[in-house]
Amino acid sequence: MVTASAGTALVVITQTDPITVIFTLPSNQLAPVLKRIRAGEQLMVDALDSDSKQRSRVGRLTTVDNQIDQTTGTLKLRAVYSNHDGRCFQRVVKRSS
Repeated sequence: MVTASAGTALVVITQTDPITVIFTLPSNQLAPVLKRIRAGEQLMVDALDSDSKQRSRVGRLTTVDNQIDQTTGTLKLRAVYSNHDGRCFQRVVKRSS
């Protein structure tokens, strides 16, 4: 039996449709985004294919984090995308040091 209050995680259940994507934005590009959000606009976010050459789907911006990462000068944003075909999945990128 798996419960939400278990001390040790046995599994991670991820919703895949719709799917959310967290990405970063340089803090110096935040002002125009916030201006449009405050004006009541629904901002659309393009997701690119694995080669970053073609748009694979369009989602909508749902969340802007309120903390800037001081080491990178970026903040996190979240977008939600329809994923009825199951082709969009989370990719974990490990950077070598």
